Amino acid sequence: MSALKSNPWAGLSSYQDPKYTDNPLKFSGREDDIYDLTRMVMKNIFVTLYGKSGIGKTSLLNAGVFPSLRDAGFLPVSVRLNIEAADCSFQQCIITRLENLVREGVTIKKVNVVEMPSDESAQDYLWAYFARTRFIAEDGRTVFPVLAFDQFEEVFARRRKEAEMLLCQLAFLADESHSLSPRIIDGENYEYDYNFRFIASIREDDLYKLEDSIDNCYLEDLKKNRYRLRNLTEKGAREVVLKPGDGLFEESEREAIVAAILNKSRDSSDSGISSNVLSLICSRMYDEVSSKAGSGSITLAAAQSFLKGNPFEKYFIEATSVLSDREMAYIEDKLIDESGRRNSIAKRILLNHISKGNDLIYGKHRILQVLSSSAGNGEERVELIHDSFCEMLMKQKERRAKIRKSRQIFGAALGVLAIFVIAFVLIYDMKRREEMMMVNQSRFVAEKALAIAEEDSYLARKLAVEVLPKDLKHPDRPYTAEAEMALRKACKYGSAVLEGHTDRVYSAAYSPDGREIVSASGDSTIRIWDGTGECKRVLEGHTSSVESAAYSPDGREIVSASRDNTIRIWDAVTGECKRILEGHIADVTSAAYSPDGREIVSVSLDVRICDAVTGECKKVLEEHTKDVESAAYSPDGREIVSASDDKTIRIWDAVTGECKRVLEGHTDYVTSAAYSPDGREIVSASWDKTIRIWDSVTGECKRVLEGHTDWVNSAAYSPDGGEIVSASSDNTIRIWDAVTGECKRVLKGHTFGVNSAVYSPDGREIVSASSDETILVWDTVTGECKRVWKGPTDGVRSAAYSPNGREIVSACADNTIHIWDTVTGECKRVLEGHTSSVVSAAYSPDGREIVSASCDKTIKVWNANDSREVYSYSLPSTCYAATFSPDGRTIAVACCNGNIYLIDFPPLQELIDQTRERFKDYPLTPAERRQYYLE
Repeated sequence: MSALKSNPWAGLSSYQDPKYTDNPLKFSGREDDIYDLTRMVMKNIFVTLYGKSGIGKTSLLNAGVFPSLRDAGFLPVSVRLNIEAADCSFQQCIITRLENLVREGVTIKKVNVVEMPSDESAQDYLWAYFARTRFIAEDGRTVFPVLAFDQFEEVFARRRKEAEMLLCQLAFLADESHSLSPRIIDGENYEYDYNFRFIASIREDDLYKLEDSIDNCYLEDLKKNRYRLRNLTEKGAREVVLKPGDGLFEESEREAIVAAILNKSRDSSDSGISSNVLSLICSRMYDEVSSKAGSGSITLAAAQSFLKGNPFEKYFIEATSVLSDREMAYIEDKLIDESGRRNSIAKRILLNHISKGNDLIYGKHRILQVLSSSAGNGEERVELIHDSFCEMLMKQKERRAKIRKSRQIFGAALGVLAIFVIAFVLIYDMKRREEMMMVNQSRFVAEKALAIAEEDSYLARKLAVEVLPKDLKHPDRPYTAEAEMALRKACKYGSAVLEGHTDRVYSAAYSPDGREIVSASGDSTIRIWDGTGECKRVLEGHTSSVESAAYSPDGREIVSASRDNTIRIWDAVTGECKRILEGHIADVTSAAYSPDGREIVSVSLDVRICDAVTGECKKVLEEHTKDVESAAYSPDGREIVSASDDKTIRIWDAVTGECKRVLEGHTDYVTSAAYSPDGREIVSASWDKTIRIWDSVTGECKRVLEGHTDWVNSAAYSPDGGEIVSASSDNTIRIWDAVTGECKRVLKGHTFGVNSAVYSPDGREIVSASSDETILVWDTVTGECKRVWKGPTDGVRSAAYSPNGREIVSACADNTIHIWDTVTGECKRVLEGHTSSVVSAAYSPDGREIVSASCDKTIKVWNANDSREVYSYSLPSTCYAATFSPDGRTIAVACCNGNIYLIDFPPLQELIDQTRERFKDYPLTPAERRQYYLE
C-alpha cells in the first residue's frame, strides 16, 4: 500500500468547514453526534453545546454540523465574540458578521415592519433586527442564519454584564409569544419567522458561569436544550484512525497498530478516547513514521517505537527548542493568563519579540494559530493552538518565578547585610548614633499611632506630631515618612467620591482656577463637581456618549464633544446649554477652545472651526474622504494643514475655511503634517515609507526623502528649520537636511518600531520613544546615543517630568515606579510597594511628592527626595490615573467603576501646625509618654 500524499489528520488544529477550505480533511467518528446535535438545533432556537476543553467542539461544528445544517436550508455562521467584538458591542458584532454575508453571495433584504431600537441594551434589539431582515441565497430561496458562538466562556471573563444582556435578548428572541401577527407589507403577506438559531459552545468546567448568568436574569428556558460532547467511543476512535488513513498502515498489522494507538489515547478519567490526543498522535505518526518509511506503510514496530513517552510533551519540547530564554519567557507571560488559560496577542507584536515566530505559527512544529477579527480593527491575533500546552507553560512560568524570587531574596539579604555594616560603622559617631535612635523612636511611635488611628484618632495625632519636626525647613528632629503617614491617617483625610455617572468616565479636567472639575461620560452627561466632591450640576442634552469636556480659557464656559455628532457649549455657572453646534456627520471625538477663547476646533471625519460666541460654524474642512489624522495651524495662524488616511494633505484658509491646496503624492496613509518654523514649507510623514517636503505657497512637492524601510510614524522640523527628524517602524530615526533632502545621519539603537522623535527646545538633542520599552536621547551633531532609559521588561505605562525638569518619573507594569536623572539617564530610585501594575505616576506642583495609581486599587504618595511611602489610600476599584490639583492640596483619581475620587492632601507643615494648635492645651500625659517610649 502506498502512503497518502498529504497528512490526512488535523493534529491539534480544528477541522475546517469544507465550504471554506481548499483541502478539506475527512472528519470521522462523530456521525451520531452530528445527527443528534443537528436535529436539536433544527428543533430549538437556542442550544448549548458543552464538553471538556480540547474534546473537539469547534471541529464538530465546523466540519460536521455546519454542512448538515446547510443542506437543511440554514446558513451557519461561526462567531468568536471575545475576538471579533474586541472593539464593539456583542450586538454590533453579530449584526456586522451577518451583514458581511453579502460577500458570500447572500442578499440581505430589509422589511420595515417594526422600529429598530436605538438602545442596544433593549430586550427587543436583536429581535427587531431579525424581524426586519431576510437573507436570500443566490438561487432565490430564503436561508436562515444559525449563529454559533465558539468558546462562549470567554465572554464571562471581563464582559459579564454585556454577556447577560445578550442572553436576555436571545431569550426574548426564543419566546414565540413575541411573534408578529400576519400582515401585508408592500403587497406581500408577512409573518415573523422563527427559523434563526443560536448555538453557544462552552467548556464544561465553565458551564457554571452560563448557569449563574441565566439564573441572575431569570432565563430558565435557556437551560432546556443542552448537548454534552463526550470522549470518542471505541468505534468512533477506530473511524478517526482508519477512514482518513485508509491504505496507510501495514495490512497484516493494522488491527494491532490501531489498538496500540487507541490505548495510548485513552482518557484515564473514563473509558473513552481523548480526541485531541488521538488526532495529535495520528498526525505526528504520519509526519515522523510514514514519511520516512521506504514502503510508505506504517508497521507495528515503527508505531510502538513512536508511541513511547508523552506525545504532547515531546511535540512541545521540539517546537520550543528554537526559542531563546528571553523568547520563552515572553511566550509564558503573554500567551497564558494568571489562571493558566489561553490568551491572545497581536501577531505583529509577537513577531517583533520572537525571531522565529512564523515557525511557531506555520512551521512543522506549530503551537500557535491565527485568529482573524472581522468586527474589530481587523488586526490578526495569535493564541496557543490547544489548551493542552497551557499546563506545560504554567509549570515553566512558576519555575522561572521561583528562580527570580530566590534572586530577589538573595539581593535583599545582601541589602540587609549592608545596612548592618553601615550601622556598625555609625555607632562610633555619637551624633549619628543619636540621630538613628531618634529615627527608630519616631518609627516605633508612628507604628503605634498607625495601629490606633482608627479607634483613637486623638491620641494617634498627638503621638504623630510628637515625633515629627516642628518646622520642616529647620527640623529639630529627623523626619520619618512613617510619622507623616500616621498623622495623615489619624487626621482622617479621606476621599470625596464623585459618584453619579452610570457609565465610563472618558475625561476629567480641572477648571482654570482649580476649584471645579468637569467630567464627560458614556452615560451621555457632563457633570461639574466642586472641591468637596459634590456634584454641583448635571449637564444633560447629548443623546449619546460624551467623549470629551473642557473649560474655556476664562473658565466661564464648557465645550463638550459627543458621539451624537454634535458639540455643545454650556454656561459653567448655571449649567445651561447656550449653543448646539451641529454639522458633523459622524462621532465627534474631541473639541477644544483656541488659546484666545474665540473659536472652537472639533475633529470628526472632518475638521470644523466654530465661533465660540455665536456657535456659528465658520469653517468646515470636509474635503478629505477618510479619517483626519492631524491638523495644525501655520506659525502666523492664517492657515491650517491637515493630514488624512485618504493619502492627501490639505491646506486650508483659517479665515474662510477654503481648501487652498491639495498636496498629493503619498501612496498610503499620511500620519502627520507640520509647518516649518518660518511657515514656508510643510513636512509630511506617511505609511508609504517616505517623508515629503512641500512648498506651502504653491503646494509643489519639493523633495521626497526616501530611506526608511517601514512606516514613517512622525516627522518634525528642528527649532531653526534646518533639519528634519523622522521616526519609523523600521526601528530607526533619521536626520535629514531640510534644504537638500540628504539623509545626514541614521540613528540606530532601538530594537523595535520608533513611535515618535522630537528635538529638544535648544535643538541639541533628540528624544525618541519606542515599542521596545526604552526612551533614547541622541546628540544631534554626532548622532551618538547619549542616554538610554529602559523600563522593566513588562513595559512602561507613563512618564512625566518633575517641575524643574531634572528628573523623570515612570510608572511600570512590574508594580514599581522608577525615577530617572534627565542628565545622566541613570535610574536614581525604584519605588516599590504596589502589588499590581502601576498605571500612572506624577509629581506634585512643588516637586516634593509623587503620586502613583495602581491596578491593586490603591494610590500611594511618596517623598520625592528619599522615596519613602508617606501615604496610602485604598479605593473600591482599579485606578486608571491620579494627579495633583494645581494647588497641590487635592489628588484626583479616576477609577474603572466610573467614579472620580478627590482625596484631600494638605501640606504636611499645615497639618503639623493645625494639630499642635488643636492639642496645645491637651498634651500627652507622663504615663502615655512612658508607655510609648517617648521618655
